[in-house]
Amino acid sequence: MERELVIKTKTKDNVIETVLLENGEICEYRKEERNLVGNIYAAKVTDCVEGIGTAFCDIGLDESVFVKDGKVAAGSMVMVQVVSAKHYDKGVAVSTNISLSGIYVVLMAGRRNLKNDVRVSSKITDATTKESLKNLGMNILDDVEELGIRLIMRTDSGNASHEDIENEAKALIREYKSLLKALNGSGGNPRLLRESDDLATEMIRKYPISTYKNIYTDEPKLTYSLIKRYSKLNVRTLGVGNNGFDIFDILNISSRLVQLLGRKVWLDSGAYILIEHTEAMTVIDVNSGKFKGSSKKGKEDVIFAINMEAAREIMRQLRLRNIGGIIVCDFIDMQKDENGELLLEYMRNLAKNDFEQPSVIDITKLGLVEITRKRS
Repeated sequence: MERELVIKTKTKDNVIETVLLENGEICEYRKEERNLVGNIYAAKVTDCVEGIGTAFCDIGLDESVFVKDGKVAAGSMVMVQVVSAKHYDKGVAVSTNISLSGIYVVLMAGRRNLKNDVRVSSKITDATTKESLKNLGMNILDDVEELGIRLIMRTDSGNASHEDIENEAKALIREYKSLLKALNGSGGNPRLLRESDDLATEMIRKYPISTYKNIYTDEPKLTYSLIKRYSKLNVRTLGVGNNGFDIFDILNISSRLVQLLGRKVWLDSGAYILIEHTEAMTVIDVNSGKFKGSSKKGKEDVIFAINMEAAREIMRQLRLRNIGGIIVCDFIDMQKDENGELLLEYMRNLAKNDFEQPSVIDITKLGLVEITRKRS
């Protein structure tokens, strides 16, 4: 699998857009507003609410934020990380639990009475690998004072060299130490210490770093930041100085997205699928349309070919649109039970390429296939 990621930051509104291509095919599209979630601040505790373990803090915004921590004292300075943005009548919420993420390691700190320790992803099942990673992590923590750090070895660490893991873990520890130093040097003034990892970084971490052939951005500062953080990536800047050219236009992505994100999506054979969203579920209907397949095939073979082509596009659309919840796919009726089983097997194999690992449940006699998927 060869992946490319395209990152668009120059948008009319305050958003970042990313497109993931696999072997040249658009498979994921994300659009996200920039927000405060994940930002780390030096916060001044302004008020404590006794009895419910909650305090209010000033982090330099127009409104105070609240933190569930009954141990902080009014007037003190604490390091906090935003865990939820303002939503309707709910204000910004922060936590004194700090998390810094890398490709192989997550550093967690700030938890009270936490001693240095190491956890390994439950997705790493080999006992020898787990033990080796845990020992590596403890050796890394032996070199630092007792800061109350927990290192979590991510799934990708199971296939990484110990040198790469150690370098990343030590970089995260250095970053956490620099945050502590900045907090102590804040002079009692609330301020931003670190901006959150953005959508681009989250997308990069979803899949093994070795599978990325190219990453394209339209912002030189972002390119530099990614090269600095992920030295093994081939990151390039496109569109700068081209009179406002859109990076999606340069790479012929804009027109393809228009075709792929419509209510009706045409397939190469001339068949098409219709995608409808309701409050309860997403319904996808398969239609033969202007099917241009071989006339020599029997009716059952033609229907099976359409359904298989549609199945591939449906599984791509779930990723592309980040569709979650219950999805019901109405395929064209097939007479042979074995064809239904082959269709299910094909869809389940395609689901393995999806980071969210959707479940393809079953197929009914009417050709309805139910899928469940978590929205990322």
